[in-house]
Amino acid sequence: MGIKDQPIHLTRGSYMPKLEWIHKKFVVLWDERYKRGWLVNGTTALLHLSRAALERKQESPFKSQLLFKSGSLEEATEKFTAESAVQVLTNEYNMRLKIYRDKSQHSERVLWKGTDKEDVVYEEKENFYRFQDLVDDLYNVLEKMVEYQNHVTNRDGVSLKCRVRKHLDGWEFDDIIENQDCRPSVATLEAMGYGWVNLITEIGAVTLLGKDFGEIIQPSEVLCDRWSQMPMAEAY
Repeated sequence: MGIKDQPIHLTRGSYMPKLEWIHKKFVVLWDERYKRGWLVNGTTALLHLSRAALERKQESPFKSQLLFKSGSLEEATEKFTAESAVQVLTNEYNMRLKIYRDKSQHSERVLWKGTDKEDVVYEEKENFYRFQDLVDDLYNVLEKMVEYQNHVTNRDGVSLKCRVRKHLDGWEFDDIIENQDCRPSVATLEAMGYGWVNLITEIGAVTLLGKDFGEIIQPSEVLCDRWSQMPMAEAY
């Protein structure tokens, strides 16, 4: 596939169409501390980024301005499924949750009695930066990364399969949740983890590199103690 064969990028302006689009994309959350990765859909990654961003705001120099309270999000009725994140992100109560006060809007309205001005009423509308706004901002970052991944994968018709398989290219997770310029980053894989590079190339997944992601995917039924949690340091 060459540059001329790359798909046309369509701009999505509304919240729900954005979620529908990102839900069909894939993201790898690669844990550099424990050397393991989680392949999740885009909405799951988006919710994980949103939770992490809110936690980080609790520790920031602007925490005194924070309106959001930890534990305020209403959770999905069924956790740890491919659609759980969609329930949380589209929950109307969650979408309206206030995070910060935003710039207020001021206006004035003149009251008339006949042809005489009777009074001037000054009005102020207080605006807020809400959970939906945070999700939207993080979506915009992920969207750019997906587009970049598609461009690099198909650049000049050369597949990334030609790259050295021990290098996993991605982006720093912390840069995204701290609202910083996103830095490309690379994780070095042991031999048993080389399959990640081929998989990511085939499905056009974006890789986010971080630490301590936790148990993002859990088994519904434990048949083996070894697999009650994702094994660490084995590049799974």
